[in-house]
Amino acid sequence: MSDWQPIETAPKDGTVVLLFCPKGCDTDSRAVGMGGVNIVSGAYRGRDYDDSGGWICDVMENDFGYYPSDFSQTAIEIDPSHWMPLPDPPAELNR
Repeated sequence: MSDWQPIETAPKDGTVVLLFCPKGCDTDSRAVGMGGVNIVSGAYRGRDYDDSGGWICDVMENDFGYYPSDFSQTAIEIDPSHWMPLPDPPAELNR
């Protein structure tokens, strides 16, 4: 696997990569299991409403319910400082 690289060198074409967020990645208090997490997979995505873009990761979100159906997938914006390519899958699955 590669070493961590500065975020400025990361691909901005929607490629999913590993991202390191020094301040953690929990930008939404409803994100499940994200508190204190510093490494997530994510991608750079452009925004429809202006010319800027941002780094996002997909997380499961709980709408404060009690049943599995209360969970939905959502994208949260994150502020990573470093990135690296995703590792290859295990050899026995890479056939």
